Amino acid sequence: MNTLRTHVFLIDVSRHIGLVQHVVNAAQAYASEFPPELIEWFTKPSQGAHFGDGAAQVHHVSSGVSPWLSIKARIDALSGDGSSDRVFHVLSYDGQVLGAATKLCSSKLTISSFSLAALPKDSKTSGPTPIDSTAQPIRPHAASGSIPLVDAIELTKRLLAERGHDSPGNALKQLFLRRLLTEGDSRARKNPYDPLSISLISNIVNDGLARGWLGRSRRDDKPGTEHIWLIRPAPVKATVETKSIPAPVTPPATAPSMSLSAFPSASTPVVEKGHERTVQMQKCLKDRYMYSPKLIRDYIFAALRSAMGSLSATPVTVSQLVRQASTKAEGDAKGEGVKYDFWRAAHDGVLENLVGAGALLDEHKATIKPGPHARGTKVYELQLDFEDRCEAYLLEYLITALGDVTWPRDRTAIAHALFKVGPSRKEVYELQEKVDELLVRLRDRVVEKKDGTLVVQP
Repeated sequence: MNTLRTHVFLIDVSRHIGLVQHVVNAAQAYASEFPPELIEWFTKPSQGAHFGDGAAQVHHVSSGVSPWLSIKARIDALSGDGSSDRVFHVLSYDGQVLGAATKLCSSKLTISSFSLAALPKDSKTSGPTPIDSTAQPIRPHAASGSIPLVDAIELTKRLLAERGHDSPGNALKQLFLRRLLTEGDSRARKNPYDPLSISLISNIVNDGLARGWLGRSRRDDKPGTEHIWLIRPAPVKATVETKSIPAPVTPPATAPSMSLSAFPSASTPVVEKGHERTVQMQKCLKDRYMYSPKLIRDYIFAALRSAMGSLSATPVTVSQLVRQASTKAEGDAKGEGVKYDFWRAAHDGVLENLVGAGALLDEHKATIKPGPHARGTKVYELQLDFEDRCEAYLLEYLITALGDVTWPRDRTAIAHALFKVGPSRKEVYELQEKVDELLVRLRDRVVEKKDGTLVVQP
């Protein structure tokens, strides 16, 4: 009797903003780790051309209709053949879809829900990657294995040099190093089954700092803002075989005599246009103990999402729930090479955010209200869309607390304050669209005055 479990992936990309190829590649890479028996996609009509017309594994979701209806129908159909060894993986941006999938899980039906927002972002490709919905995907690491550290170090040096990341003024954000290495060698892609692969980035950086071939800085000494650059060996002048040379060649360690003042300092960054407004908004949230960086917030949200299924059976207090989620998130982040020193502050920020947004329910399915009693109250359930509720509440609080948020002047500043992760300027449009989605959610509460100022109605 075959006891191996088979895996079916039901992937909802209907809420994806931007090029669908990016999320498709990331989802396929995630699915290939198992590998899958079947991959089916749930898309909005405008995305159909990318998947090809008439594909049996693609289901179109009509506007205004929850994709969960179609996903559940497929789970019912595929689980109705009596095969109990099948694991269903539901991937989506939609919190309600993920929550419904978690609730459907039982002793006879194994369902794993995972947020697409938590997947590593796919690097740019020169052309479309064929969408694979067959049962024989290629495991990315089975044949070639993970890249050895020595090869990864040499690859890092070469790519930093080729891309011009050789000065503090043109440094690479450390969070993007694995993506860069994977473009140069697919073996650098993170292998969750290989501890050396998991710690690859930190090992490379530590080697570079110890041996002096890598420089690193932080903006205002804030964790998560690390930028790295290649320290090139100083050119050694060719010596002429003559006794007229009175002194030896200056060692590379002291040449060239270049001052770092020519570059933006990590402690005194150049203030870009609109940056001060973003900082003001972030400070507003910090003063309320409700701020968490987007990347760290997503890690904690993903951990909370994975805990949803067990809350009703084993409820814990608000403080315990967020602490357990933060601990898991910290481990997941370290495994991804993400270094962050202020998890306690992020823990408090997410906790206050969850309570303020009304995202936590008690034993009577009543919202746990803000106040000194909140941390000790037991949580029996999270709102299915708790991620969206929390981020909408952050925006609502900014509008109320600042009192001078105007539209559309502050659209970009809000996007950066709430969602900024990487340095790419091209992503600003997607961040702005996230703000637009939050305002749609708040359309019954947030109104615009004649002068463009936004106000929250009681």
